[in-house]
Amino acid sequence: MVRSGLEENLKRQNFVCVKAVDEQGSVVGHASWAFSGAGSGRASSRGTDDKKSAAEDDQVEEPGKPENRSDIEEDPIERLHALEDADTQYWLQSLVPKDTPCMFVVGLTVSPSYQGRGVGGALLRHGNAISEERGLPIWVHSSHQAYATYVKAGFVTRRELRIDLGDYAPRPPRDGEATIAGKHDGRWGEYVIRYMERKPSEN
Repeated sequence: MVRSGLEENLKRQNFVCVKAVDEQGSVVGHASWAFSGAGSGRASSRGTDDKKSAAEDDQVEEPGKPENRSDIEEDPIERLHALEDADTQYWLQSLVPKDTPCMFVVGLTVSPSYQGRGVGGALLRHGNAISEERGLPIWVHSSHQAYATYVKAGFVTRRELRIDLGDYAPRPPRDGEATIAGKHDGRWGEYVIRYMERKPSEN
C-alpha cells in the first residue's frame, strides 16, 4: 500500500522524495514532501503546479464530537477515525494560511534497525534545506512517536489532538502489557497527535 501510494505521488509535479541508504546501498529510510501554492514546483525542476491542495479549500468549523451516525457510535475504531479525520481537515483548511506557499511533510520512515541513529534527522534536514532555499514554512501532522524528532528539526507545535486510548480500546490492558506511558496502572494512556510548523530563517 505504501509503495503504490509513493509511486502515484512521484508522478506529481509538487512532490519530492529522498531516500537514505547504507554502505551497501540498501534503503534504510525515506522522506517525502508536497508543495502547496506558489512553492509547488518540484525541488529539482522549474515551474509550478496549479492544482489546489486540501489546505486551499473552504474553511471548516473546529471539530467537536464526530457526526452522530449509528455505525460510528457503535464502533469505537470508527469513532476514532472520524475524530482524527475531522481534526486533520480542520488543521489543513483553517490553520494552514491559504495565502502563504508552504511545504508539507508527507512521510518519514526509517527502518527499525536504523532508528535512533540519526537517519530521520538527516532526512528532515534535506527538506529543511529546501525550505530555507525557497523561504517556505513546512507543516507536518506528527505522530506521538515522531514528535521528538520533529522538535529537534526545528518544528513547533501549533495544535494538539489528545486521545485517551481507553475511550476507544475494546478492553483495558492486561497485567504487564505495554502501554503508551509505559506504566502498569490499568490504563492505555494518552496518544497525542501534533500539528507542527517549521518556519524558514529570516536571514
